[in-house]
This record gives sequence, C-alpha cells and structure tokens, in this order.
Amino acid sequence: RHGEDLIQSLHYYRFCKKVTFIDKVLYNYTINESSVTQCRNASRYRFNSEVRSIVWDFLQKENVWNDNEMQDYAIRMQKLLEGIIRKISKFNIPFKRKLEIFKTIESDEYCKKIFSYPVKSFILKLFLARKYRTLLFFVGIRNWISGVLNRLK
Repeated sequence: RHGEDLIQSLHYYRFCKKVTFIDKVLYNYTINESSVTQCRNASRYRFNSEVRSIVWDFLQKENVWNDNEMQDYAIRMQKLLEGIIRKISKFNIPFKRKLEIFKTIESDEYCKKIFSYPVKSFILKLFLARKYRTLLFFVGIRNWISGVLNRLK
C-alpha cells in the first residue's frame, strides 16, 4: 500500500543501463475493504510520505530524469496527493481534526518538494492557499453530484 517494496528495488536500479516499464497488468491485487491497509478510519489515519520521499531523492540524486520529466513526475505525485486530500475530506470527523491532518501534509518536506513545481489542480490550489473550508465544500459538492449521477445510471 505504501510502496515499501519499491525501496529495495532502488538499489538495483543504480546498476541498470536501461529500465523499461510495461503498460500491462501482470498481476492482480485482492482488496479487502475492511483490512488495515484499506482503512478509511480517520482515527487510524497517518499521512506517510517516507517511501515517496526516498524515491524522489533517488530520482534527484541519480539524475534519472531531465527537468521536464521530473516536472511530469511531480504533477503525477500532486494528483496522488489530491486523492489523499479528497479522501481526508470525506472522513466523518470534526473540521478541527481535518485541519490538523491538512497542516501535517502542508508541513511535510516531501509535499514541499512536489509543490515546488507548478500546481494545476483547483483543489490543490485551495489547499496551498489554506482555504480548507472552501476545499471541503467543493469536494462535498463533487461527491454529491457524483452520487446523483450514479443513481441516475
């Protein structure tokens, strides 16, 4: 879930002359919605950027990508972070607790790295401007609209 297995692979990537990514599903995960790794319980929620930070540092240190590729990667990581922020927004917890989680993310060194690249997402722009109530409002509206559209199908 957090990509711990990726860390052990980084050592091997240092010795590769070429790496190819295959855009094909070679295995399937079984997802158990009640498992700890699928937890949507805010009381057990902890923002964890350790693995992503290690990968980021590896990519920078080893000069794996040029500036444009690194920016593309940063934008992809921003999208993942937006998904996390949307997930937190759906937690049935007081606003004050959501605010604590958002501030933890905001102060995270890894997040600062990915936000050093241009942010295109409206939700992330609200997040960076600390417009948390507005962010929660828009995420809630989007979820409500999605629910209505799903019921109409």
